Amino acid sequence: MENIKKFIKEIEITDENWKKYNCIDDVKNPQTKDLLNILISEMRELIKQERNDKLKELENDINNSQLYDDLMDFSKHTLRHYYAWKAVKELEKANKELIPALFQNIMDKFVLRLELDFKQTYSVYYVESEDDFSELLRSYDALVTYYVKRHFSRKWIIADIMEETEIDSEDAELFADLIERNYRELQLNIMIDGLSRL
Repeated sequence: MENIKKFIKEIEITDENWKKYNCIDDVKNPQTKDLLNILISEMRELIKQERNDKLKELENDINNSQLYDDLMDFSKHTLRHYYAWKAVKELEKANKELIPALFQNIMDKFVLRLELDFKQTYSVYYVESEDDFSELLRSYDALVTYYVKRHFSRKWIIADIMEETEIDSEDAELFADLIERNYRELQLNIMIDGLSRL
């Protein structure tokens, strides 16, 4: 928390407009943007740890409710994959042997092709509800599309998926390997989807 206070003080000193900002998009100063990125990383950790007491302190330190709300909304938005993959992290503890089947089935029955009743198999993977399973499926699909569109290497897919979701390295490797094995078909699907939107 002391680090966060230090960043805020540094921003206040270097950016005279700090108190006037209503949202992140108002910030044009490159140094302030860099410091805000660090601040957002710290906020993400506090949100994940459910440290509402520290977040309240932070709100007081920022002393700009509109900007704080925008930073909070943005930080939560960047955690969407982290929350969507909660089911995978729980499966890693409950029955890790099911993860290869889960990942393969998501790839085969949701990403590459669509089996409409696949969502109803959520309980097989110890997922609490169909809604939670749908969140995981959408996140998985979005991440696969992101990595393929940007031509991420296997190494960087593994690093990024672990940072985004905090799954085990072994499962991150499995996820990356599935992308590698299906890379051409995934590229083709993305191209066809893009053409259908024209």
